[in-house]
Amino acid sequence: HAVQVLSTHIHEVVTDTLDAMAGELAWAALPAHFLAGAVAYSRVHTGVHYPGDVMVGALLGAGVGDMVGGVRRRRRERQLRLAPAD
Repeated sequence: HAVQVLSTHIHEVVTDTLDAMAGELAWAALPAHFLAGAVAYSRVHTGVHYPGDVMVGALLGAGVGDMVGGVRRRRRERQLRLAPAD
């Protein structure tokens, strides 16, 4: 029971941290991915999720992250094009 409680707490902390870092700290991508992998492993190891659940969640998260990154990139490029030249 204690392992499940710890795993759930770690999952919440990592999720909050990744949300806060999204797109702002590119240098943190590798540690963030490592943490996400560790949390995914812990969810399966503690029996809270099936491996397929974790894989689908990872793929969904990666897809949403790519879409959000693309939207932010296009928005930034559009702002640069529309900015008045000095």
